[in-house]
Amino acid sequence: MGEETAATHRGELGRHGRNLAWLASAELFTKGVAIFYFAYLTRNFSRTDNLWYGMYVSFFPILVVLNTMGFQDVVGREVAQRSTRTSELLSSALAIQVGLLCLLLPAIWGLGHALNYDPPLRLILMLSAAGAFIWSVNSLHEGVLVAHERFKYISLVNLLARTLVAAGGIALVHFGYGAVSVVAYFIPISLVQLGCMFLFVRRATGGYRFRPTRAEALRLLREGVPMAGGRFTASTYYRIDLPLLEALALPAVSEFYAIGIRFFTLLTTLPNTLETLFYPVLSRRAVQDAAAQQFALERFLHFMAVLALPIAAGMGVLGSDIIVALCGAAWAPSTPAAIVLTWVICFAMIDRAFVVFLRARARQHLLVYVYAVALALKAGLGYFAIRAYSDRGLLALNIALSAGMAAALALIAARLADGFS
Repeated sequence: MGEETAATHRGELGRHGRNLAWLASAELFTKGVAIFYFAYLTRNFSRTDNLWYGMYVSFFPILVVLNTMGFQDVVGREVAQRSTRTSELLSSALAIQVGLLCLLLPAIWGLGHALNYDPPLRLILMLSAAGAFIWSVNSLHEGVLVAHERFKYISLVNLLARTLVAAGGIALVHFGYGAVSVVAYFIPISLVQLGCMFLFVRRATGGYRFRPTRAEALRLLREGVPMAGGRFTASTYYRIDLPLLEALALPAVSEFYAIGIRFFTLLTTLPNTLETLFYPVLSRRAVQDAAAQQFALERFLHFMAVLALPIAAGMGVLGSDIIVALCGAAWAPSTPAAIVLTWVICFAMIDRAFVVFLRARARQHLLVYVYAVALALKAGLGYFAIRAYSDRGLLALNIALSAGMAAALALIAARLADGFS
Protein backbone atom coordinates (compact mmCIF):
# COMPACT_ATOMS: atom_id res chain seq x y z
CA MET A 1 0.00 0.00 0.00
CA GLY A 2 1.52 3.36 -1.07
CA GLU A 3 2.18 6.32 1.21
CA GLU A 4 -0.65 8.36 -0.31
CA THR A 5 -3.13 5.52 0.14
CA ALA A 6 -1.94 4.93 3.71
CA ALA A 7 -2.37 8.64 4.49
CA THR A 8 -5.89 8.50 3.10
CA HIS A 9 -6.69 5.51 5.30
CA ARG A 10 -5.32 7.31 8.37
CA GLY A 11 -7.44 10.36 7.56
CA GLU A 12 -10.53 8.21 7.18
CA LEU A 13 -9.79 6.45 10.46
CA GLY A 14 -9.72 9.86 12.16
CA ARG A 15 -13.10 10.72 10.68
CA HIS A 16 -14.42 7.29 11.63
CA GLY A 17 -13.21 7.93 15.17
CA ARG A 18 -15.20 11.17 15.39
CA ASN A 19 -18.25 9.52 13.92
CA LEU A 20 -17.90 6.58 16.28
CA ALA A 21 -17.57 9.00 19.22
CA TRP A 22 -20.95 10.55 18.38
CA LEU A 23 -22.61 7.18 17.87
CA ALA A 24 -20.99 5.64 20.95
CA SER A 25 -21.92 8.57 23.21
CA ALA A 26 -25.55 8.40 22.14
CA GLU A 27 -25.50 4.61 22.33
CA LEU A 28 -24.11 4.56 25.87
CA PHE A 29 -26.77 6.96 27.11
CA THR A 30 -29.66 5.30 25.30
CA LYS A 31 -28.41 1.85 26.30
CA GLY A 32 -28.62 2.90 29.94
CA VAL A 33 -32.15 4.17 29.34
CA ALA A 34 -33.07 0.98 27.45
CA ILE A 35 -31.76 -1.29 30.23
CA PHE A 36 -33.76 0.63 32.85
CA TYR A 37 -36.84 0.52 30.58
CA PHE A 38 -36.43 -3.22 30.01
CA ALA A 39 -36.19 -3.85 33.75
CA TYR A 40 -39.12 -1.55 34.58
CA LEU A 41 -41.48 -3.11 32.04
CA THR A 42 -40.51 -6.65 33.00
CA ARG A 43 -41.07 -6.03 36.71
CA ASN A 44 -44.35 -4.12 36.27
CA PHE A 45 -46.02 -5.88 33.34
CA SER A 46 -48.20 -8.90 34.00
CA ARG A 47 -47.01 -12.22 32.60
CA THR A 48 -49.48 -11.84 29.73
CA ASP A 49 -48.28 -8.32 28.93
CA ASN A 50 -44.66 -9.50 28.99
CA LEU A 51 -45.56 -12.25 26.51
CA TRP A 52 -47.48 -9.85 24.24
CA TYR A 53 -44.65 -7.35 24.32
CA GLY A 54 -42.23 -10.15 23.46
CA MET A 55 -44.42 -11.01 20.48
CA TYR A 56 -44.37 -7.35 19.47
CA VAL A 57 -40.56 -7.19 19.45
CA SER A 58 -40.55 -10.45 17.47
CA PHE A 59 -42.89 -9.24 14.71
CA PHE A 60 -41.90 -5.56 14.49
CA PRO A 61 -38.49 -6.02 12.76
CA ILE A 62 -40.06 -8.37 10.20
CA LEU A 63 -42.76 -5.80 9.41
CA VAL A 64 -40.11 -3.09 9.06
CA VAL A 65 -38.27 -5.18 6.47
CA LEU A 66 -41.48 -5.83 4.53
CA ASN A 67 -42.16 -2.09 4.33
CA THR A 68 -38.57 -0.91 3.87
CA MET A 69 -37.96 -3.45 1.08
CA GLY A 70 -34.20 -2.90 1.24
CA PHE A 71 -34.56 0.66 -0.04
CA GLN A 72 -32.53 2.13 2.83
CA ASP A 73 -29.48 0.15 1.70
CA VAL A 74 -29.91 1.15 -1.95
CA VAL A 75 -30.50 4.82 -1.09
CA GLY A 76 -27.53 4.90 1.29
CA ARG A 77 -25.20 3.27 -1.22
CA GLU A 78 -26.30 5.38 -4.19
CA VAL A 79 -26.26 8.70 -2.31
CA ALA A 80 -22.80 7.86 -0.89
CA GLN A 81 -21.55 7.40 -4.45
CA ARG A 82 -23.69 10.02 -6.28
CA SER A 83 -25.61 12.49 -4.12
CA THR A 84 -27.37 14.31 -6.98
CA ARG A 85 -30.20 11.75 -7.16
CA THR A 86 -31.43 12.13 -3.58
CA SER A 87 -34.85 13.59 -4.43
CA GLU A 88 -35.72 10.96 -7.02
CA LEU A 89 -34.55 8.08 -4.84
CA LEU A 90 -36.36 9.17 -1.68
CA SER A 91 -39.57 10.11 -3.50
CA SER A 92 -39.75 6.87 -5.49
CA ALA A 93 -39.09 4.77 -2.39
CA LEU A 94 -41.77 6.59 -0.39
CA ALA A 95 -44.36 6.11 -3.14
CA ILE A 96 -43.72 2.36 -3.17
CA GLN A 97 -43.85 2.14 0.62
CA VAL A 98 -47.31 3.73 0.77
CA GLY A 99 -48.54 1.09 -1.65
CA LEU A 100 -46.95 -1.67 0.42
CA LEU A 101 -48.65 -0.41 3.58
CA CYS A 102 -52.05 -0.68 1.87
CA LEU A 103 -51.31 -4.35 1.19
CA LEU A 104 -49.66 -5.08 4.54
CA LEU A 105 -52.44 -3.90 6.87
CA PRO A 106 -55.15 -6.32 5.66
CA ALA A 107 -52.57 -9.13 5.48
CA ILE A 108 -51.60 -8.59 9.14
CA TRP A 109 -55.26 -8.45 10.15
CA GLY A 110 -55.86 -11.77 8.41
CA LEU A 111 -52.73 -13.34 9.96
CA GLY A 112 -53.86 -12.47 13.49
CA HIS A 113 -57.21 -14.13 12.90
CA ALA A 114 -55.69 -17.14 11.14
CA LEU A 115 -53.36 -17.79 14.11
CA ASN A 116 -56.30 -17.33 16.50
CA TYR A 117 -54.48 -14.68 18.54
CA ASP A 118 -56.33 -12.88 21.32
CA PRO A 119 -57.93 -9.54 20.29
CA PRO A 120 -55.35 -7.41 22.20
CA LEU A 121 -52.50 -9.26 20.48
CA ARG A 122 -54.16 -8.76 17.09
CA LEU A 123 -54.40 -5.04 17.86
CA ILE A 124 -50.71 -5.01 18.80
CA LEU A 125 -49.89 -6.53 15.41
CA MET A 126 -51.91 -3.83 13.59
CA LEU A 127 -50.22 -1.09 15.62
CA SER A 128 -46.88 -2.72 14.83
CA ALA A 129 -47.61 -2.52 11.09
CA ALA A 130 -48.44 1.19 11.35
CA GLY A 131 -45.35 1.87 13.45
CA ALA A 132 -43.19 -0.17 11.07
CA PHE A 133 -44.32 2.01 8.15
CA ILE A 134 -43.28 5.21 9.95
CA TRP A 135 -40.03 3.56 11.01
CA SER A 136 -39.27 2.50 7.43
CA VAL A 137 -39.82 6.04 6.11
CA ASN A 138 -37.58 7.30 8.88
CA SER A 139 -34.92 4.74 7.92
CA LEU A 140 -34.86 6.10 4.37
CA HIS A 141 -34.03 9.58 5.63
CA GLU A 142 -31.48 8.13 8.03
CA GLY A 143 -29.90 6.36 5.05
CA VAL A 144 -29.31 9.74 3.39
CA LEU A 145 -27.68 11.11 6.55
CA VAL A 146 -25.52 7.96 6.78
CA ALA A 147 -24.39 8.47 3.19
CA HIS A 148 -23.39 12.05 4.03
CA GLU A 149 -21.82 10.79 7.30
CA ARG A 150 -23.90 13.20 9.41
CA PHE A 151 -23.81 10.90 12.42
CA LYS A 152 -24.19 13.82 14.80
CA TYR A 153 -27.73 14.38 13.54
CA ILE A 154 -28.58 10.68 13.70
CA SER A 155 -27.25 10.39 17.24
CA LEU A 156 -29.21 13.39 18.52
CA VAL A 157 -32.50 12.32 16.94
CA ASN A 158 -32.24 8.71 18.10
CA LEU A 159 -31.27 9.83 21.60
CA LEU A 160 -34.34 12.08 21.80
CA ALA A 161 -36.70 9.43 20.41
CA ARG A 162 -35.52 6.60 22.65
CA THR A 163 -35.65 8.79 25.73
CA LEU A 164 -39.21 9.87 24.94
CA VAL A 165 -40.26 6.27 24.29
CA ALA A 166 -38.89 5.13 27.64
CA ALA A 167 -40.25 8.08 29.63
CA GLY A 168 -43.73 7.79 28.13
CA GLY A 169 -43.83 4.01 28.42
CA ILE A 170 -42.84 4.12 32.08
CA ALA A 171 -45.55 6.73 32.75
CA LEU A 172 -48.20 4.62 31.02
CA VAL A 173 -47.30 1.50 32.99
CA HIS A 174 -47.17 3.51 36.23
CA PHE A 175 -50.77 4.62 35.68
CA GLY A 176 -51.95 1.08 35.02
CA TYR A 177 -51.81 0.75 31.24
CA GLY A 178 -50.51 -2.41 29.56
CA ALA A 179 -48.60 -3.58 26.50
CA VAL A 180 -51.20 -2.35 23.98
CA SER A 181 -50.91 1.24 25.20
CA VAL A 182 -47.10 1.11 25.31
CA VAL A 183 -46.99 -0.12 21.69
CA ALA A 184 -49.52 2.53 20.58
CA TYR A 185 -47.46 5.29 22.22
CA PHE A 186 -44.52 4.39 19.99
CA ILE A 187 -46.36 5.72 16.91
CA PRO A 188 -46.51 9.46 17.79
CA ILE A 189 -42.90 9.37 18.98
CA SER A 190 -41.90 7.83 15.64
CA LEU A 191 -43.66 10.72 13.88
CA VAL A 192 -41.64 13.21 15.93
CA GLN A 193 -38.45 11.31 15.06
CA LEU A 194 -39.39 11.34 11.36
CA GLY A 195 -40.01 15.09 11.43
CA CYS A 196 -36.57 15.71 12.92
CA MET A 197 -34.90 13.42 10.37
CA PHE A 198 -36.70 15.20 7.54
CA LEU A 199 -35.42 18.60 8.70
CA PHE A 200 -31.85 17.32 9.06
CA VAL A 201 -31.95 15.71 5.59
CA ARG A 202 -33.06 19.02 4.10
CA ARG A 203 -30.16 20.71 5.88
CA ALA A 204 -27.63 18.10 4.72
CA THR A 205 -28.80 18.05 1.09
CA GLY A 206 -29.92 21.64 0.59
CA GLY A 207 -33.53 20.50 0.31
CA TYR A 208 -35.28 17.98 -1.87
CA ARG A 209 -38.63 17.81 -3.63
CA PHE A 210 -41.14 15.00 -4.01
CA ARG A 211 -40.58 13.84 -7.58
CA PRO A 212 -40.80 10.06 -7.96
CA THR A 213 -39.81 8.60 -11.30
CA ARG A 214 -40.73 5.30 -12.88
CA ALA A 215 -37.09 4.55 -13.71
CA GLU A 216 -35.92 5.03 -10.11
CA ALA A 217 -38.87 3.07 -8.74
CA LEU A 218 -38.05 0.12 -10.99
CA ARG A 219 -34.37 0.30 -10.09
CA LEU A 220 -35.21 0.42 -6.38
CA LEU A 221 -37.37 -2.66 -6.73
CA ARG A 222 -34.77 -4.47 -8.83
CA GLU A 223 -31.96 -3.82 -6.35
CA GLY A 224 -33.97 -3.51 -3.15
CA VAL A 225 -35.99 -6.73 -3.36
CA PRO A 226 -32.89 -8.99 -3.06
CA MET A 227 -31.74 -6.86 -0.09
CA ALA A 228 -35.21 -7.12 1.41
CA GLY A 229 -35.11 -10.87 0.82
CA GLY A 230 -31.89 -11.12 2.80
CA ARG A 231 -33.17 -8.88 5.57
CA PHE A 232 -36.55 -10.64 5.69
CA THR A 233 -35.07 -14.12 5.96
CA ALA A 234 -32.54 -12.85 8.52
CA SER A 235 -35.16 -11.06 10.63
CA THR A 236 -37.53 -14.01 10.47
CA TYR A 237 -34.70 -16.39 11.35
CA TYR A 238 -33.82 -14.41 14.48
CA ARG A 239 -37.44 -13.66 15.52
CA ILE A 240 -39.26 -16.91 14.81
CA ASP A 241 -38.52 -18.51 18.20
CA LEU A 242 -41.41 -17.07 20.17
CA PRO A 243 -44.07 -17.60 17.45
CA LEU A 244 -42.84 -21.22 17.18
CA LEU A 245 -43.28 -21.77 20.91
CA GLU A 246 -46.69 -20.10 20.81
CA ALA A 247 -47.77 -22.24 17.85
CA LEU A 248 -46.85 -25.37 19.81
CA ALA A 249 -49.00 -24.16 22.74
CA LEU A 250 -46.27 -23.85 25.38
CA PRO A 251 -47.46 -20.71 27.22
CA ALA A 252 -45.42 -21.21 30.41
CA VAL A 253 -42.22 -21.69 28.41
CA SER A 254 -43.11 -18.80 26.08
CA GLU A 255 -43.47 -16.32 28.95
CA PHE A 256 -39.92 -16.95 30.15
CA TYR A 257 -38.49 -17.20 26.63
CA ALA A 258 -40.07 -13.82 25.83
CA ILE A 259 -37.73 -12.20 28.37
CA GLY A 260 -34.76 -13.73 26.54
CA ILE A 261 -36.07 -12.37 23.22
CA ARG A 262 -36.45 -8.89 24.70
CA PHE A 263 -32.92 -9.07 26.14
CA PHE A 264 -31.70 -10.15 22.69
CA THR A 265 -33.48 -7.13 21.17
CA LEU A 266 -31.84 -4.88 23.75
CA LEU A 267 -28.42 -5.86 22.35
CA THR A 268 -29.25 -5.58 18.63
CA THR A 269 -28.51 -1.84 18.61
CA LEU A 270 -24.79 -2.62 19.05
CA PRO A 271 -24.25 -4.20 15.61
CA ASN A 272 -26.76 -1.74 14.11
CA THR A 273 -24.67 1.19 15.34
CA LEU A 274 -21.45 -0.10 13.78
CA GLU A 275 -23.29 -0.99 10.57
CA THR A 276 -24.42 2.64 10.39
CA LEU A 277 -20.80 3.75 10.67
CA PHE A 278 -19.23 1.34 8.18
CA TYR A 279 -21.85 0.91 5.46
CA PRO A 280 -21.06 4.17 3.60
CA VAL A 281 -17.33 3.43 3.89
CA LEU A 282 -17.68 -0.04 2.39
CA SER A 283 -20.01 1.35 -0.30
CA ARG A 284 -17.38 3.85 -1.44
CA ARG A 285 -14.60 1.27 -1.19
CA ALA A 286 -16.65 -1.04 -3.44
CA VAL A 287 -15.74 1.20 -6.40
CA GLN A 288 -12.09 1.53 -5.35
CA ASP A 289 -9.25 -0.97 -5.29
CA ALA A 290 -9.33 -4.36 -3.58
CA ALA A 291 -6.76 -3.36 -0.93
CA ALA A 292 -8.90 -0.42 0.23
CA GLN A 293 -11.97 -2.63 0.41
CA GLN A 294 -10.16 -5.35 2.35
CA PHE A 295 -8.78 -2.76 4.80
CA ALA A 296 -12.30 -1.46 5.57
CA LEU A 297 -13.75 -4.95 6.00
CA GLU A 298 -10.99 -6.05 8.37
CA ARG A 299 -11.41 -2.86 10.41
CA PHE A 300 -15.15 -3.57 10.70
CA LEU A 301 -14.45 -7.16 11.80
CA HIS A 302 -12.01 -5.88 14.42
CA PHE A 303 -14.58 -3.54 15.96
CA MET A 304 -17.22 -6.28 16.02
CA ALA A 305 -14.90 -8.80 17.65
CA VAL A 306 -13.81 -6.30 20.30
CA LEU A 307 -17.45 -5.84 21.26
CA ALA A 308 -18.72 -9.40 20.88
CA LEU A 309 -16.15 -11.44 22.79
CA PRO A 310 -16.37 -9.62 26.17
CA ILE A 311 -20.18 -9.57 25.97
CA ALA A 312 -20.34 -13.31 25.32
CA ALA A 313 -17.90 -14.12 28.13
CA GLY A 314 -19.51 -11.73 30.60
CA MET A 315 -23.02 -13.04 29.99
CA GLY A 316 -21.81 -16.62 30.29
CA VAL A 317 -20.37 -15.92 33.74
CA LEU A 318 -22.83 -13.38 35.13
CA GLY A 319 -26.00 -14.13 33.18
CA SER A 320 -28.04 -15.38 36.13
CA ASP A 321 -27.08 -12.42 38.32
CA ILE A 322 -27.86 -9.96 35.52
CA ILE A 323 -31.34 -11.35 34.84
CA VAL A 324 -32.27 -11.48 38.53
CA ALA A 325 -30.95 -7.96 39.09
CA LEU A 326 -32.88 -6.55 36.11
CA CYS A 327 -36.07 -8.60 36.19
CA GLY A 328 -36.37 -9.98 39.70
CA ALA A 329 -36.08 -13.51 41.10
CA ALA A 330 -39.46 -14.49 39.61
CA TRP A 331 -37.91 -14.36 36.15
CA ALA A 332 -34.78 -16.40 36.99
CA PRO A 333 -35.98 -19.27 34.71
CA SER A 334 -35.42 -16.87 31.79
CA THR A 335 -31.65 -17.02 32.37
CA PRO A 336 -30.78 -19.86 29.91
CA ALA A 337 -32.68 -18.14 27.09
CA ALA A 338 -31.06 -14.78 27.85
CA ILE A 339 -27.54 -16.27 27.94
CA VAL A 340 -27.85 -18.32 24.76
CA LEU A 341 -29.59 -15.56 22.80
CA THR A 342 -26.80 -13.19 23.88
CA TRP A 343 -24.30 -15.62 22.37
CA VAL A 344 -26.46 -15.67 19.23
CA ILE A 345 -26.30 -11.87 18.95
CA CYS A 346 -22.51 -12.05 19.39
CA PHE A 347 -22.32 -14.45 16.43
CA ALA A 348 -24.61 -12.04 14.56
CA MET A 349 -22.23 -9.15 15.29
CA ILE A 350 -19.43 -11.02 13.52
CA ASP A 351 -21.82 -11.92 10.71
CA ARG A 352 -22.81 -8.28 10.28
CA ALA A 353 -19.38 -7.30 8.95
CA PHE A 354 -19.72 -9.84 6.14
CA VAL A 355 -23.38 -8.94 5.54
CA VAL A 356 -22.63 -5.23 5.12
CA PHE A 357 -19.67 -6.05 2.87
CA LEU A 358 -21.90 -8.11 0.57
CA ARG A 359 -24.56 -5.39 0.46
CA ALA A 360 -21.97 -2.76 -0.38
CA ARG A 361 -20.74 -5.00 -3.21
CA ALA A 362 -24.35 -5.39 -4.47
CA ARG A 363 -24.11 -9.15 -3.78
CA GLN A 364 -27.13 -9.13 -1.49
CA HIS A 365 -28.71 -12.07 -3.31
CA LEU A 366 -26.11 -14.33 -1.69
CA LEU A 367 -27.51 -13.41 1.73
CA VAL A 368 -30.93 -14.65 0.71
CA TYR A 369 -29.51 -18.12 0.06
CA VAL A 370 -27.65 -18.30 3.38
CA TYR A 371 -30.48 -17.02 5.56
CA ALA A 372 -33.17 -18.94 3.67
CA VAL A 373 -31.35 -22.21 4.33
CA ALA A 374 -30.85 -21.27 7.99
CA LEU A 375 -34.52 -20.28 8.36
CA ALA A 376 -35.74 -23.52 6.76
CA LEU A 377 -33.50 -25.55 9.08
CA LYS A 378 -34.62 -23.61 12.13
CA ALA A 379 -38.33 -23.91 11.32
CA GLY A 380 -38.08 -27.59 10.42
CA LEU A 381 -35.64 -28.83 13.06
CA GLY A 382 -37.02 -26.38 15.62
CA TYR A 383 -40.37 -28.15 15.62
CA PHE A 384 -38.75 -31.47 16.56
CA ALA A 385 -36.26 -29.86 18.97
CA ILE A 386 -39.06 -28.16 20.89
CA ARG A 387 -41.19 -31.30 20.94
CA ALA A 388 -38.29 -33.36 22.28
CA TYR A 389 -36.46 -30.92 24.57
CA SER A 390 -38.73 -27.88 24.94
CA ASP A 391 -36.95 -24.51 24.81
CA ARG A 392 -33.56 -26.12 25.57
CA GLY A 393 -33.67 -27.88 22.22
CA LEU A 394 -34.44 -24.61 20.43
CA LEU A 395 -31.57 -22.84 22.21
CA ALA A 396 -29.08 -25.58 21.24
CA LEU A 397 -30.28 -25.35 17.63
CA ASN A 398 -29.75 -21.57 17.71
CA ILE A 399 -26.09 -21.96 18.67
CA ALA A 400 -25.40 -24.61 16.03
CA LEU A 401 -27.03 -22.61 13.24
CA SER A 402 -25.34 -19.36 14.32
CA ALA A 403 -21.91 -20.96 14.12
CA GLY A 404 -22.72 -22.45 10.72
CA MET A 405 -23.92 -19.11 9.31
CA ALA A 406 -20.85 -17.29 10.57
CA ALA A 407 -18.60 -19.82 8.82
CA ALA A 408 -20.61 -19.67 5.56
CA LEU A 409 -20.65 -15.86 5.40
CA ALA A 410 -16.94 -15.66 6.22
CA LEU A 411 -16.11 -18.04 3.35
CA ILE A 412 -18.24 -16.06 0.88
CA ALA A 413 -16.77 -12.70 1.93
CA ALA A 414 -13.20 -14.05 1.90
CA ARG A 415 -13.66 -15.30 -1.63
CA LEU A 416 -14.97 -11.93 -2.84
CA ALA A 417 -12.28 -9.97 -0.96
CA ASP A 418 -9.44 -12.27 -2.10
CA GLY A 419 -8.90 -13.46 1.45
CA PHE A 420 -8.04 -11.64 4.68
CA SER A 421 -4.62 -10.60 5.88
